[in-house]
Amino acid sequence: SSRAQLLSDFRVVKDGGGEGLMARDPDSPYVHGRSTTLLKIIERQETEVRILGTTPGTGKNKGRVGSYHVQFLDTGVEFKVGSGIPEAQRDHPLPVGTVITISFSERTVDGKAFQPAYEVSHGLKRRV
Repeated sequence: SSRAQLLSDFRVVKDGGGEGLMARDPDSPYVHGRSTTLLKIIERQETEVRILGTTPGTGKNKGRVGSYHVQFLDTGVEFKVGSGIPEAQRDHPLPVGTVITISFSERTVDGKAFQPAYEVSHGLKRRV
């Protein structure tokens, strides 16, 4: 009924161990698959990571960059991030050592980013 109610409900779900909320337009019919009337509400964190290399793409990205092999600056834990990479960077990747901003849901038990995505709105931070 309000933003305050939404945030309150979200906190209850998060505190109970849930990932987030799914909010649907109450006047919309059920739609199988993706829908413009359904909104996934999750908490995301942002941080900077250093690019260590690239991984070749598959499918539509065959012959291009599929993901960046990156490292958290704070812990040194390495993982891959492929979501959110701009099309131009898939053909001309950023150099090793470049620091970029990513967002992610949480860190896994082994310290990797869960559901990482390159944040184009923040983009390139600096080259190290």
